[in-house]
Amino acid sequence: MSRPVASGPVASGPVTSGPVTGAAGVLRALLVAGGLGLLGFGGWKLLDSAGDATAVAVIAVWLLGGVLIHDFVVAPLGLAIAAAGKRWLPSTWQREAVIVLVVVGSMTLWSLPVLSRFGARPDNPTLLDRNYVAGWAAVCGLTLFLLLTRRLVDGVRARRR
Repeated sequence: MSRPVASGPVASGPVTSGPVTGAAGVLRALLVAGGLGLLGFGGWKLLDSAGDATAVAVIAVWLLGGVLIHDFVVAPLGLAIAAAGKRWLPSTWQREAVIVLVVVGSMTLWSLPVLSRFGARPDNPTLLDRNYVAGWAAVCGLTLFLLLTRRLVDGVRARRR
């Protein structure tokens, strides 16, 4: 079922907005202040460790490595998966596939260190003491369940109309 498209000056004109006021403005200001505070703290800690060349080198590798891995591995892989999904998935399921890709993909990337048990040591069983794969699978299953439930509810609502 397609939705009607608005026409006229409202739909074709430029989108303009004034200053953000009220609760949204206060929230935005608090978020900006918090971000600037964290940025300042990180800069201070970086300058504090500037005497240690090894620490600065490790920080540089992490910063550059993260950007390079994102730009040359993660982003192209995500675009390739999206292109394949657009070609093979029905248009009615593409939105859900993107949601699954973003949620499960980013959660998997963030949890790779614990899923692969980097840093686990036999002499310290309290490190990585949980079944992280089961937790990861539970979140994947919950994501799929919620998306399928949403699909079902949307289908019931559409039939009632």
